[in-house]
Amino acid sequence: MMECLNRLSKKYELMLFSDGLREVHTRIMDKIDPDNKIFSFKLYREHCYQSEDGFYVKDLRVINRTHDSMVLVDNSTCCFGYQLSNGVPIVPFTGDKSDVELLMLTEYLEWLMEKPDVRKPNRDHFKFHMYIGLESMQAVYNKIFKTQE
Repeated sequence: MMECLNRLSKKYELMLFSDGLREVHTRIMDKIDPDNKIFSFKLYREHCYQSEDGFYVKDLRVINRTHDSMVLVDNSTCCFGYQLSNGVPIVPFTGDKSDVELLMLTEYLEWLMEKPDVRKPNRDHFKFHMYIGLESMQAVYNKIFKTQE
């Protein structure tokens, strides 16, 4: 993890945007980035919007940066619901030492950040926009696996 974070932080501005409690994540971040050299700043649950269903949604508009060069990496796609084209999903880390998800993510982010606007290639890659308005997981499944007729 540290290798990937260090590699990315040398090229890009990294920010932590967590839907977790500040008190919990501050202790974690003190171990990961004790000198504040990796993350330029950190946002927590109080910076998120809570949906009627209890989900915490991260809104990039609270960050004073242009959205054409921002990505929001999260293991919960509802967290980047306000800016789907900026969202990059990641599988949660479970402690498996053979997990290469962060390495693959690093390669994808390096490729993506070469683009003048990250939103179009990211939208084309993940296709989240195709599922807007679908009312159930079954509807999403049917759309993904629908055979061409």
